[in-house]
Amino acid sequence: MGKSHLATALGYAACQAGHTVLFTTEFDAINTLVAAQAAHRLQVELKKYLASAVLVLDEVGYLPLDKSGADLLF
Repeated sequence: MGKSHLATALGYAACQAGHTVLFTTEFDAINTLVAAQAAHRLQVELKKYLASAVLVLDEVGYLPLDKSGADLLF
């Protein structure tokens, strides 16, 4: 079983248990946060990631992170 499949299954199980779940990739999350920071909407965008009970962040480590992307993500 692949890691992405497992992450999807865990997110699905959390949904079935009544939890809110946000599923995204590391690449999409960083791109979204960088764009939000440039548009002075970072706090609004961060709230979207923090609103769900479960955040599934897939494909972590597939691409190298620059310092600003890492700072935003972590």
